[in-house]
Amino acid sequence: MRTFGLRAPAGHRIVGGLLTLGLLASGGLSSTVAAGRERFPAARPATRAEAVELLCGDSESPAICLRSRLQRTVASPFGQSPAVHRAVELLGRGISFAGVRDFVGADGLVIRYTTDGRAFDRVAPLDADGDGLPDVLQATAEGLSLARGLLVGQLELTAPRLSEVVLVELGNRVDGYLLPARGRDGGAVLVLDATPAGGIDGARHTAIRQYGFATALGLGAGLPTGWAEAFANWVSVSIAGVDVGSVELLSNRLRRLDAGLLDGAPRLTAGNALWFAFVEQAYGLAAVRLTVEELASGAPVPTALDRAVRRASRDDLASAFREFHVWSLLTGGRADSKHFSFAHQLEFPGFAATSAGLPALSVHREPPVASLGATQIRLASDELRGGLRVHFEGDFSARWEVDLLLIAQSGSIHRLPLSLSPEGRGDVTVPLNGLRETLVLVRNLDGESGTSHRYTYSAHHERTFPYEMTDLDARLVEGSTAGVLISWETGSEQELVGFNILRRRADGTAEQPVNPVWVPALGGAADETSYQFLDRTAEPDIDYAYRIQGITTTGLSSFSESVSVTPSP
Repeated sequence: MRTFGLRAPAGHRIVGGLLTLGLLASGGLSSTVAAGRERFPAARPATRAEAVELLCGDSESPAICLRSRLQRTVASPFGQSPAVHRAVELLGRGISFAGVRDFVGADGLVIRYTTDGRAFDRVAPLDADGDGLPDVLQATAEGLSLARGLLVGQLELTAPRLSEVVLVELGNRVDGYLLPARGRDGGAVLVLDATPAGGIDGARHTAIRQYGFATALGLGAGLPTGWAEAFANWVSVSIAGVDVGSVELLSNRLRRLDAGLLDGAPRLTAGNALWFAFVEQAYGLAAVRLTVEELASGAPVPTALDRAVRRASRDDLASAFREFHVWSLLTGGRADSKHFSFAHQLEFPGFAATSAGLPALSVHREPPVASLGATQIRLASDELRGGLRVHFEGDFSARWEVDLLLIAQSGSIHRLPLSLSPEGRGDVTVPLNGLRETLVLVRNLDGESGTSHRYTYSAHHERTFPYEMTDLDARLVEGSTAGVLISWETGSEQELVGFNILRRRADGTAEQPVNPVWVPALGGAADETSYQFLDRTAEPDIDYAYRIQGITTTGLSSFSESVSVTPSP
C-alpha cells in the first residue's frame, strides 16, 4: 500500500488543517507514515490521562505546560503530529462519558461526574460517610465553595462565569485546566482531576486552586498567565494551608529570588504566590485584590505592583520589596513567628556566598541578580573588637539597593541601609562588638530592562573602630563631691557621636546608664582624648561594675570592658 500526503494550494491551508482535524476526530488515518513505523498505528491517546502524558509528560510543570500547549496547538495546528492533534481534540472538546451525573453545589455550580465502570473517566466510588456521594465529589464541592467564599465573599472579586465543573481522570500531576466558552450556556468549563495525588485533601486543594485561577483569568486578558498561577496558589495556601507541593513551590521561589519577580520560568512565576502572601500579611487582604486587579489591567508588571502597593499603603514597590527580602530570610530555621505565618515550614533560601573570616573579597563571582531580584551574602568574623567595613560596587546600568542585617549574639536583628552613590558604590563600617553575623542584602530594583547584573563586594576588619580605649578606671571620691569617678581615655575615634556610662550591680540587676545625656565624643582618628564622669547616685556598700558604651553615627554601639568598685559607707 502506498501512502502519500496532500498539499493544500495557496490560500487553502485552513481547509487542509480542518480536514486533518476532522480525520483525527473521526478516527481517520494520518496522511503520512514515517519509515520504520507500523502503517496503521493504534489510536492513541485514547484517554485524557494519555493525552496529558503525550503533551506534557516531560515537563517540569505539567499543569502550566498543558494550558500553553492547548492554546498554541489550537492557534497553529499545522506541523503537529496526528497524535498531538488527537490529544488536543480529546482534551479540548465537549466532555461526555457514560452514566453522567450532575451534582449541584450550594452556590448553584454544577459538577458533572460518573462512577460508571464503562467510563475511563469514572471517579473513585469511595463513600466513607455513606451518603451516596463519592468522597472526592464532596471534597471538590467543598473546595469550590471555600474558594468562592474568599474570592467573591471577602475580596469582592467577580465570580468566574462557569457553566460547569467536570471531574475526569487527568493524571501526570495535572490537577485541572479551563476550557473558555465551551459550556452549554456559553460559559467556561472547569476540568478537574478526579484522582489527585493527595487523595481527598488533594481534591479539595485542586478545586480551590483551579477556581482561583479561573477567577484571576476572568479579571481581564491583561493578567499574565504566570501571575494568574501565582494568585491561584496563594488562594490555595490561604484557605487550605501549605502542603508538600506548595512548600516545594514557595521554597523554590525563595532559593531563586535572584532570578527576580519578572522571570518567566513556570515554577518561579507560580511561586510568586509568596508575593501575594507577603502583601496580604503586611498590608491586608485589600492589597491582594488591588494587586491582582492592577496586574489584570495590562500594565507592565513592575508598574502594576507599584500601583497596588501605593494604593494599599504609604509604601512604594521599592520599600515593599525591601521588606519582602527580609521576610524571605526569616524562614526555615531562622523563622521568628513575626513574618510569614508559614515561615517555619519553608526552606531557608541560603546564601550566594559565605565568608567564615576576614578579609573577604569577591569580584563578579556570585550569580547575577535579575530585575526585581534579590540575594544575600553571609559574613562572619572571629574578631570580638573593632569594626567590620563592607564595600559594595554594582554594575553601573542597574539600580541597586543594599542593606546590612546585623544579627547580635543575643539574636536581636538590626537592619542598616548602605548608602550608594549614583554609580552604585558605597561602604559602611559597623562595630563587631556583640555581633554574631552580618548578612549583606543585595537587590536589583531595575524593573524595566529585565536583564541580570553582577556586583563586587569586599569586607575587612578595622581594629580601632569606632574608638580605641587606652585606659578605663573607676574610683571613690569623698567629700562634697562624693561618688564614683569614672575616667577613660581613647587613642582614636571614628564616626562616633557620644558615650554612655553603663552601671550594673554585682547581684545581677539590669544594666542602665547613669548619665542623663550623652557625653559628647571629642576625639579624632589620631587624637588622644580624656573623659570623666562623676556618678553621685551610687549607693554605699554596693558592688558595682561600670563600662563605656560608644554610639556611632549609624546608631550602633560598641562597649568597653568593665571595671568594678565598692563605694564606702
